[in-house]
Amino acid sequence: MREDPAIENNPATTEHGWRHRLEVIIFGTSTTAGRNFDITLLFLILSSVTAVIIDSVPSLHVEYEMILWRCEIFFTGIFTVEYMTRVWCTQQRRAYVFSFWGVIDLLAILPTYIAIFVPEAAPLVVVRLLRVVRVFRILRLMTLFTELNEILSALKNTGRSIFVFLIMVMLVVIV
Repeated sequence: MREDPAIENNPATTEHGWRHRLEVIIFGTSTTAGRNFDITLLFLILSSVTAVIIDSVPSLHVEYEMILWRCEIFFTGIFTVEYMTRVWCTQQRRAYVFSFWGVIDLLAILPTYIAIFVPEAAPLVVVRLLRVVRVFRILRLMTLFTELNEILSALKNTGRSIFVFLIMVMLVVIV
């Protein structure tokens, strides 16, 4: 049975269809398109991080400053479009924007925009290295975060013991 043509040609329904399709591709990894998106994103993240690392070497920064700045603008543009698309297509926009991944994505692009208006803030671009954290999600290594939380919990619970131990070590070193 065919759907009502009025609904089929309705721009709101079509837009909802696009939004849902993009949401499945961007947030889901179980589809071929989702995996291809994640692989492309992984390549862009690693390329971006490589550019940041190269830019941190003073001799290379001086020699390739303009090329590296153009790369920075290019990657920021791509990541901005990706971030805006994620915000646009998700059902819970506010939840995504304030989620761990939303904050990481925003922090990955914000320093470049700040550097455009305040050139002295250009070193903040290194914050984009946080984007590498997304590799954990793409490669399905999220279980490592669970283990990290266990380690942090253990450190928190034994904080006073560790503090006393470090004080004792410092005293022995000083003596």
